[in-house]
Amino acid sequence: MSHIFEKERDALNREIVIDLVSKYFALEENSLKNFKEYLMSPFKNPIIGEHFGNDLRARFKVKRGETIEEIEEFEEFDTSWLIFKKNFKSFIEKYNITHKDFLLGRGFMSVEKNEVKITNELEKFYFDSSDSNQLLFNDCIEKFLIDNGIPAPTFEGSKAYFRMGFNDALQKINNSKLPKNLENTEIVFSANFADWFLCSTGDSWGSCLNLNSPHQEAYWAGLPGLAGDKNRLMMYVTDGKKKNYRGIEVDRFLSRTWILTDDKDSLKYARYYPKKILEEIFIEYLTNIKLLPIGLNYVSKYPIDLIFHKNNKSSFIYHDGTHFGEYNTSDNTIKIIGGNGGAYFYEKGKSSYLCGSFLTIPCGLEGIIEDETNVIDYSQKNSYECYHCGTVIREGDVFWAHDDSFCEECFNERYSSCHSCGTVMHNDDAYYTDYERYCEGCFHERYFSCDNCGHEIPIGEEREIDNNYYCARCSENFTRN
Repeated sequence: MSHIFEKERDALNREIVIDLVSKYFALEENSLKNFKEYLMSPFKNPIIGEHFGNDLRARFKVKRGETIEEIEEFEEFDTSWLIFKKNFKSFIEKYNITHKDFLLGRGFMSVEKNEVKITNELEKFYFDSSDSNQLLFNDCIEKFLIDNGIPAPTFEGSKAYFRMGFNDALQKINNSKLPKNLENTEIVFSANFADWFLCSTGDSWGSCLNLNSPHQEAYWAGLPGLAGDKNRLMMYVTDGKKKNYRGIEVDRFLSRTWILTDDKDSLKYARYYPKKILEEIFIEYLTNIKLLPIGLNYVSKYPIDLIFHKNNKSSFIYHDGTHFGEYNTSDNTIKIIGGNGGAYFYEKGKSSYLCGSFLTIPCGLEGIIEDETNVIDYSQKNSYECYHCGTVIREGDVFWAHDDSFCEECFNERYSSCHSCGTVMHNDDAYYTDYERYCEGCFHERYFSCDNCGHEIPIGEEREIDNNYYCARCSENFTRN
């Protein structure tokens, strides 16, 4: 791709993104202005610095013009092979399997001059007899059980877990496989917002940030808020093929993760989607860029400039392993800190964040475009806001009390529905039996209170003594006395 074509493609991508965000994401006027400025004059992380191209991507070839089979040094970095060796030691020793066999076989191996599938042969090797079961226990099951909180497992006591542990090892191997051919494979660090905008759209996998996600909370609607985050990069692995959404064309992602700069100028990675296929040590080997996991002590280097929707609530994506810090209301900035992930947002002018999503859009961006509306108007039309906590609730999930809408949790903390007639009442006004709650009228139609102990007794089970009504226990006490 020529430099001129790259420049034209980048400008077209930016134009389309700005057009979509302007029309359908309902940013308030000043935030939309800032969003456009961020895209026109993007921040270049100085840690990546000179590696950035004109398109705000730093590209590193995994190996130029070579296939995996020809690269001997991959053995120490190939996560799938390392997991295979760790879990199936006896099998490898029996058949003298090498890393080259593992790669060249593409899932097959030679047994007595016949080509067989490795997974099938593994099955036979470890499950044919009690002796082979013992090998499986020694190779991977004992560690699997300990890792899952079962201390000092015994061979006999662990048989019920053999299949689970065996499949767990196979899944980890499959989830860590490198691309079979690395000729066009690259590791890319991107500050290009078009990549961010399509971070989960147009690939064979998806997440809640897919612009067409049916997930009702519509976390993808927070993507514009990332433009104000100077700490952020996206790292992805691509095979050189492209994906396209409404004219935006970027690399397709085999794997990607968000990279955040901390206050000590280290780069920290978050969760990988859909899976990790390259170890951080291998990435450092190829790029000379060191990556560390985000931890509880993470603090972002730069404050985030918050971007707001027209309803004065901040725009941001679902956090993986982080959450917002204190909000500076004077300049609309915050920092990101390590902690529990989740969905968080601020209301303009308020100093504490709220949890959850304030949007309900199960139709994705395509549904918004088709209806010729925007994310705020659509959500308000098709959902309600909890009177107490502000959470957005779909129409079928809303609870009503005195013309106010509540989420289920806030409703149950404050109100009850009469078990008989359905009348909504405050919990303080409800009449309680051992099993149900009633309004006053329905309760007195069905129950009376013992004149001695006050216990509620179904009408018809009361006992009258001297014009007083008692439960069975109290009436027996009066009779004996």
